[in-house]
Amino acid sequence: MSESDRRSALISALHSASTRLSGPYRRAAQETGAGEVLALWKVEEERPLIAEILESFLVEGTTDEARLAVALAYTVEYGTEALIDGWGRDDLGEERKDLAAKIGARIGEGQCPYHPNLRRSIPTYAFVGGYVLYDHDWFLTNLGYVFTEDPAEAAIRFWFGLIYLTEAEGDALIEEITGRGALSDAHLAGFQKHVDAFKAASAFDKRPGGVRWREG
Repeated sequence: MSESDRRSALISALHSASTRLSGPYRRAAQETGAGEVLALWKVEEERPLIAEILESFLVEGTTDEARLAVALAYTVEYGTEALIDGWGRDDLGEERKDLAAKIGARIGEGQCPYHPNLRRSIPTYAFVGGYVLYDHDWFLTNLGYVFTEDPAEAAIRFWFGLIYLTEAEGDALIEEITGRGALSDAHLAGFQKHVDAFKAASAFDKRPGGVRWREG
C-alpha cells in the first residue's frame, strides 16, 4: 500500500470511529469509537500518522472528529498550539476541560508560555499553577475568585497549583495566602493539609533555586 493510500485508509477509519463516540442517543454497543482507535494505536509504526491525523481533527475537523481527538488526549501527545486551538473551539463542550488540563500542565511545567488572557478561564483549576508562577500579583488579589467560597473546592484547586511547586514555594504560598486574610480558616487548613502531605510523600518538585515569583 502506498503512503497516500495508507493515509487515506487511516483518515477514513478514524473518521468512522468519530461517529461512534458516547452520546445521549446512542446505546453502549454503538459507543466504540475510542476503543477502535486504541486498537489501531497498538500498531507502533502507525502511531505517528494516527497522531498527525488526530491533531488535524482537533484543530480543523468536524465536531465529532474533534471529540475523538480529545478522547485520546491522554494517549496521543498533541502539539501545544493544537491543544490551544482545540480548547478555543466553540463547538466543544465538557471536552474542553481535558484540553485545559493538558494546557495548564504544560504551563506549570514551563513547556508553554502563560498569557494573562487565561485569567478567569474555565475550568479555573487547570490554570492555578500558571497563576501562581507567572501571574502572581493578580493571583494574590483574586484569591476569592480562584478558590471560591467552598473550602473543599478550594483545596482541590490549590492541589492543582501545588503540583508544580518546590517545597520552599509551597511554604511561601501558604504564608502569602494567609497574610492576605481573604480566605477562611477552613480554606487555609485544607491548603496546609496538602502541603504537609506533599512533604511527607516527597512529592514536591525537586528543582533547585528559590521562590520563582520572587526572583528577578
